[in-house]
Amino acid sequence: MKRDELYKQIEKGIATCTTSERYLTYLAVMSRFHKYSFANTICIACQDSAATQVAGYHTWQTKFKRHVKKGAKAIYILAPIKKKNEDDEEEIVAFKAMPVYDVRFTAGAPLPTLADPLTESVNSFSSVIAKLKSIAKIPIEEVPENFTALGCYSSITNTISIRKGLAEAQYVKTLVHEIAHSRMHSESTATKVSKEVEAESVAYIFCQYLNIDTSAYSFEYLTAWSGGNTEILRDSFERIYSTSQQLIKEYEEVL
Repeated sequence: MKRDELYKQIEKGIATCTTSERYLTYLAVMSRFHKYSFANTICIACQDSAATQVAGYHTWQTKFKRHVKKGAKAIYILAPIKKKNEDDEEEIVAFKAMPVYDVRFTAGAPLPTLADPLTESVNSFSSVIAKLKSIAKIPIEEVPENFTALGCYSSITNTISIRKGLAEAQYVKTLVHEIAHSRMHSESTATKVSKEVEAESVAYIFCQYLNIDTSAYSFEYLTAWSGGNTEILRDSFERIYSTSQQLIKEYEEVL
């Protein structure tokens, strides 16, 4: 499929998802998460590259009816200390370190999700995985089934982790997603949103090449991260396309 056709396909999928009732429900809950500054976003990524949704200890309890698990690892961000000035207006006078916790270290009421895991089988699954591991060129490990994320790439250790027990289509899609992260974002200063849009788009295109339909998952995942803003996709699509084509080329060259 040609570059422009792939772009229009993904853009249309995102546009369709933004009008769904499921997406509106998702937005209502996700709006309760605090929007962090660029500096704090970098702080979070440096301390825990797998973090996706973070909140303070009491925020998890009061806004989301979840609790932080015993022994959970805190991520420290900078929180402003405010005092009123002579005009009775609040101004920032200093900053303090404040702990927040990623969703995977919490338990309780479920958060709404957009992307239901893929459940389909894949032809020659073992061979496909063997080839993907060959082109990944970095260590790939399986993590326990209670790991919150389906997979993650750590730029610190340069490794990929995939949750055990995934259905074949989900395993393939997730592995390609994390390989894309390793190729595109090991030293990237792009925003978390751009990184996720890029990696999932590469995974979608690669799975299309393998005749694995991930649209039910990928389009909702992309909508959740982009907020329906297809300009993010447009700005990144040249990188998305070139990375996906390079992975396909390497995959075909594996003996």
